[in-house]
Amino acid sequence: MCRLSILLVLLFSSSVTSAASCPEFFRFVDFGQIGNDGVVYRSGSFFRAEDFDGSALLDRQHTECIEVSEANTDGHGYSIPVVTSINYNPVKAKLDVLELRVSRWADTHLAAEDNAVIHRQRLDQSDVKLTQGEDFLCVHISADDALSCQVVSPYEGNHALVVYCDSLLCEMPVMAVNEYLSVSAKWSLKLADVQGEDSAGTEVVRKIAQIHGFLKPITSLNPQ
Repeated sequence: MCRLSILLVLLFSSSVTSAASCPEFFRFVDFGQIGNDGVVYRSGSFFRAEDFDGSALLDRQHTECIEVSEANTDGHGYSIPVVTSINYNPVKAKLDVLELRVSRWADTHLAAEDNAVIHRQRLDQSDVKLTQGEDFLCVHISADDALSCQVVSPYEGNHALVVYCDSLLCEMPVMAVNEYLSVSAKWSLKLADVQGEDSAGTEVVRKIAQIHGFLKPITSLNPQ
């Protein structure tokens, strides 16, 4: 997965103009859009920074804002900062995950393909068990107590979506939202408590659906 790090280096060297502190208060964030001149401008994909009850959703220490020539404001007149990455606070977001992050990438298709390499190599191994459902294909390696599942992505574009699990933890490094935005997450999953590999695949699909359901209402926001 070394190319993932290379993609991040290319991203920050080519598209981010300069670092800026985030506003003291904001209700939404904007991932902006990169113009033909390589400069980041406002009005990309928008996400909620606070819940419907007004409570903060983000881990502010891991919210990365950048300067743009002119930022959007929401209907209440609060600035909408342009960001390159945000981390949701799992407790405040009321999600049963350990980490949930949305980040801008140089090429999410390439990142997704790179993440899928190990899973695809496992498909050809002789010491694995394959299980398949309507929307997943999992590889279970009993000797290592490891599981990897390729799942049908809830987002358009048919990008590869592969989750890797060990005996205690599942990690989704790349779920492409579009060509430049990706979601990553980690959550607890004790494989020993899951009855059968089919159920493990179903559980992975359920978790992805939960994350997508949390993010879906805010990706189409059109602030004033």
